Amino acid sequence: MPPKMKTITSKRILGFLFVGMLTLSLAKGFSQTVIHSADFESGLDGWTLVSGTRWNSSSYSYTGTFSIQIGHNTGDLQSPQMALAAYDKVDIRFHITNRGIDTGENLILEYRPDGSSAWQIVNSYRSGVVSSKNSDFQHNASSSVKYAKIIAINSSDYTFPASATAQFRFRTNANDAADLVHIDAVTITGTTYNTISTGPGGVTSGLEMWLQADKADGSGVLTNNTGINTWQDTGKGHDANTMVSTQAPTYKNNTTDNINFNPVIEFSNSSATSSSDMGYLTARDELTGTGGFYSHDIFMVVTPDEPITNTMIPLDTFTGKDPTGTTAQEDVTGFGYGAYTNRFTNEYFAYCIGTTSGPGNGYGRGDLTFNVDLNNVGIINA
Repeated sequence: MPPKMKTITSKRILGFLFVGMLTLSLAKGFSQTVIHSADFESGLDGWTLVSGTRWNSSSYSYTGTFSIQIGHNTGDLQSPQMALAAYDKVDIRFHITNRGIDTGENLILEYRPDGSSAWQIVNSYRSGVVSSKNSDFQHNASSSVKYAKIIAINSSDYTFPASATAQFRFRTNANDAADLVHIDAVTITGTTYNTISTGPGGVTSGLEMWLQADKADGSGVLTNNTGINTWQDTGKGHDANTMVSTQAPTYKNNTTDNINFNPVIEFSNSSATSSSDMGYLTARDELTGTGGFYSHDIFMVVTPDEPITNTMIPLDTFTGKDPTGTTAQEDVTGFGYGAYTNRFTNEYFAYCIGTTSGPGNGYGRGDLTFNVDLNNVGIINA
């Protein structure tokens, strides 16, 4: 299965992006609806809590002071029932703080279309050592480090009922009563896909995403130096969002920054200070979507803001999430500049799919010669 997350990050100016025959997207004609949100400040907000506690401490909450604490393998947190038939995709966004779930144990998100159906695992988030690239959040019993997570389910993979019977559930497989995790700021959003009549180069069939800098808000030109918390996809409906507002890249529309007289989106991150970000809450310019990573054809107009070398920390440009499982490499699906992948030595630019942890896994192509000047404006095609 391809990764479910799309991330656009690094120090560069981005002109436009479209992914043909499959990828990310959003448009003026699509529909997005916040189905449910909960911050637990005034109660359970319609959720059902089994063997857990509504906890009053700002150390473990993301917003306000209250969060929901669950632990051991007997507790869970169940959402209100909801109708989902009107949507093609449903995003579940939430924040967690680990307070003792051990390495190798998991926080599990599940879904069921009605009360008589079995729970289906949507995703399992592993506790461990973040730097080892084999976990989703850090194991540290005294930690108050907060993490933001988002994942989507699609109507093509799950049953979306017309009646208000669908539910989500959080639980853990922790084996000790002291293994705790806090959940806060949950938002469930439904997307109804748009059908477009005009696409890049006349491509409309199979177009999964089209991010246009001149229509960052889905319609027209914005004010120069505007922060972009949502870059709307003028294709299908998979827009790219910040997890927190401090991650917003900047909309530029001026004679100095424009590319071919067109506005751009600037991601101002220094590769020299880059580090692994498993929480998605650091103050780095980054946009994330949930359309899934597809690569039948990807086009991006981009120029780096700093000289490209084959030894620099990678400038991740358009990527999926890190590979699942234990991998010793800093190696992600997508493409970027610098020392991007363990597949190659001395690469200036690379495109990869999957992990390099074993024979026959994944695929990659790289520029090892710098025979094209990557410091100019370029049209990247993968």
